[in-house]
Amino acid sequence: MSSETPDDNTESDTSDDFYERRESGCDTKRRPAKPSRKLPKEYDTSDSEDQVEIVEKKRCRKRPKIKDSSDKGSSSSNCETTFDERGSTSDSDPDETLIQRCFGENNSLNQQSSYKHFDEYQVDDDDGFVNDVQSFVSTEEPRTNYTDSDRSSISDSESSDYPDTHQEISSNLSESSSALSEENLSDPHSTSSANEVQACYSSDLSEDEQPVCQGTSIKRKTFEATFLALSNKHKFSKSTRNDILKFIDIFVPGPNLPSSNYMFEKKLFQKINIHYTKYELCIKCNTNLNEGKCQNGSCVHYNRKLTSYEIEVCYFIPVKDQIQRILTEHWDKIKEYKNDHVHGQGVYSDICCGTVYQNAVGNHDPEKLISLVFHIDGAPAVKSKSMNLWPIQCFIVELPPRLRYCFSNILFCGLSSTPKKPDLKIFQERFVTEIEQLQGFEVQIEVNAQNISIQRIALHGHLADLVAKAPSLSFCQYNGKCGCSVCLHPGTRIQKGKGNTCIYPYTNQEPPLRTHAQTILNANVAERTGKPFFGVKGVSPLLRVIEVPGQVLLDYMHLVLAGEFLRRLNVWLDGQGDNAFLSNSKEEVDHAMLKFPHDFNRTLRPVSELKRWKDRELQNLFLHVSLPILKPFLPAEYFCHFALLVTAVHLLTNDTITDGDIDIAKLLIRSYQRLISSLYGETEQTYTCHALGHLPDQVRRHGPLILHSGFVFEAMISHLKRQFHGTRGLIAQIVRNTMMTQNSGSFIKENTIEPPIISTFVNENIIGKRDKGLLKVENYSFIFPLKKNPDLSRHLVRCLNLEDQEVYQAQRMLKDDEIFHSVAYKRRGKSCSYIVKFQESNEDEFGIIEYYLLVRNTGFAVIRKFEKKGSICSFGLEEQDDEMVKSFIDNHILGKQFQAVKEVGLCSYVPCCNIICRCVFVPSPSDGVSGYVSPVLRHYQHD
Repeated sequence: MSSETPDDNTESDTSDDFYERRESGCDTKRRPAKPSRKLPKEYDTSDSEDQVEIVEKKRCRKRPKIKDSSDKGSSSSNCETTFDERGSTSDSDPDETLIQRCFGENNSLNQQSSYKHFDEYQVDDDDGFVNDVQSFVSTEEPRTNYTDSDRSSISDSESSDYPDTHQEISSNLSESSSALSEENLSDPHSTSSANEVQACYSSDLSEDEQPVCQGTSIKRKTFEATFLALSNKHKFSKSTRNDILKFIDIFVPGPNLPSSNYMFEKKLFQKINIHYTKYELCIKCNTNLNEGKCQNGSCVHYNRKLTSYEIEVCYFIPVKDQIQRILTEHWDKIKEYKNDHVHGQGVYSDICCGTVYQNAVGNHDPEKLISLVFHIDGAPAVKSKSMNLWPIQCFIVELPPRLRYCFSNILFCGLSSTPKKPDLKIFQERFVTEIEQLQGFEVQIEVNAQNISIQRIALHGHLADLVAKAPSLSFCQYNGKCGCSVCLHPGTRIQKGKGNTCIYPYTNQEPPLRTHAQTILNANVAERTGKPFFGVKGVSPLLRVIEVPGQVLLDYMHLVLAGEFLRRLNVWLDGQGDNAFLSNSKEEVDHAMLKFPHDFNRTLRPVSELKRWKDRELQNLFLHVSLPILKPFLPAEYFCHFALLVTAVHLLTNDTITDGDIDIAKLLIRSYQRLISSLYGETEQTYTCHALGHLPDQVRRHGPLILHSGFVFEAMISHLKRQFHGTRGLIAQIVRNTMMTQNSGSFIKENTIEPPIISTFVNENIIGKRDKGLLKVENYSFIFPLKKNPDLSRHLVRCLNLEDQEVYQAQRMLKDDEIFHSVAYKRRGKSCSYIVKFQESNEDEFGIIEYYLLVRNTGFAVIRKFEKKGSICSFGLEEQDDEMVKSFIDNHILGKQFQAVKEVGLCSYVPCCNIICRCVFVPSPSDGVSGYVSPVLRHYQHD
């Protein structure tokens, strides 16, 4: 049911009249006038002819008028709400209060809903705009995430270890980067004389341009933007913001300072436009409600006032508005990325490299095509209520990867709240209709005073886990007949315990793939007969905007990490048969000496807490350390079988993938599927094992698996669940606060540039910019402090010809948005960011960075090299009987990402530009080597 705005007859003062009455000093019952303040004796200038009269202006608050943007005479609304004279509701949910204030008391039951513009402030009982530091993320490219030790060492206080070095380097290398002028460093509260302040406080200026109080040049809009940024970072609730503003108002007098959260939010709603529409549906029949009652005569809820547990609440946010905002903020970055990104034939490094995108019309010009990856999933809202959240989310493929997965750049298109799973056919219809409209009409954006037209917006792919994918596409579930969304494998039901289960046995000949035309035909047959037909249960709205199976994505996160890999771990740890190889070795696995890079937010917890592990922990174990840890505990046959899966997935998640890598990965997965029944039994031929075979072709169509996985959308759901306080009006709080935090980035950036003290505060304390601690050299940077002319060995001086040269020593380096440590960095803690992969004489080598040197404006890394001994499967294992596995081992393919190394005393002096990536090191003295190293992949997504 669409909500409408109230009539023009609503009695309320306009916003202009409100401020005119406040300026006139009228009295009000809401708040008594403040007593006049007497200046201290030492500041008394009553005898001075130049005395400036200080006037204490009184406040007069009245409720703002809610303007009507709808037709008069509309019918009753979804919610029956009564307002008292203060604007609050009685006997009603605060969620409904928001809708009544926004859409009015009259609402049309059968009319088509339209998007409503919140021109005025709305009252509800939700809490503040909560979010983490990236909630208000600026329109600049995201910065590198520093740890506490990184930040502290960048500060000026650490320069005491190397006196005067920072100043010498800054003056030698960049004379233009001088200190700020005295005018910029001066306190803005003391920059203006009394006459200047009075002139600045003139009524000719708009309220936003006037200072927050007398005696300062800081404008009200600057205060609002800074306070909003601070509120977003620390997740202030509504009451917290209200208390802080009242506290400030006591000590900073002035009529232009918001004294309550109500006044603060009222102005923000006028500056940050928000559009959304609310529907309320009967949970039984999915019909729109009228005044909270179901009007379907055949429904068991007919004409009865429904409780919150009998109502499905749906919100829809226009896709077009969000795309316009994101493209306007990042258009220059999009154009730069599209121009710089070169797609090589048979090479896949991004989603844009896949065949689906390359075959799309206008793929080389963002003005002709903007593509979206669509995701839908469900999650419980709170533990104390049986209420589920089902958000519709998208990301824009054309954005650079560093911007693509940021919170503020994820499209939040819709949200359903219901005690049970919603009817996704009805819920997705509204979204699909808007996408169809965007495919046929141009979208206008304005960048640098230039109008740009986007010709077409289309869906690139559909991503969901198995539970949500089936109802979203109107397919059978994965455990039903023909339950695969990609191929027509029928599956087989076998006896398991007291029941039965569906398995997908391995076949030498791959089953035929689905086609889009065939899928639509099967859907129409299923609609007529009411029975599933070749795994299709009906016509889904999504079939109008995506093609099956080319644009139906399998989620690597759920399929591999939380699916097949987790299943293998459970069998090894808690299995009942002969395959429980780790059941008696849990402590040994827990005590493996692992050191991850410092920016791995999730290290490994004990395997006894495996049920609590996050998907990111499973990924760190699976891709980076699984084979070295498990090698001592698994029999050779089982170890090599598991190595088939790990090697294949590593090839498909690499930073750069070739057609040859895809072909090898497909052979590895086919061998894994073929052998699993002989090792673990036929019941292990599950759908997840079957679906692994479709991943190589998916990479060819859509690029590396890690760039279109569910990590980013799961992270967004976690953000949504932090956007409310309390247990009332949850969904209204989530929608309103999420839209506020996502849309506030430009407002904060534009209004915190001046004065310099505000810009410095926001950059250093909220955004966390630390560029002043970096020394740029070529395509990398050294992090201060630097040590001038350190003591070096004669051999090093002779090799690098350092005699009579000015040399600087650094402890850390920033390259490709990643921080590399060295052994000389004493504040690294337990992390290990100094073991690297580098190139020397066209060969990939590994080693430990001792320190960095800057000589003749060129950076070098002094590296203690490892001696390579081969891949992890090339020694220490019994000879395998399976010919394919043996062939993979002989050709150094199986487990090749895990290199056995041995420490030697040789040092190399490598140009910093030749350093490729960091590595994870797993000690393993039992194999006659120092341990195993594996390269760390670039993970743009987060959880």
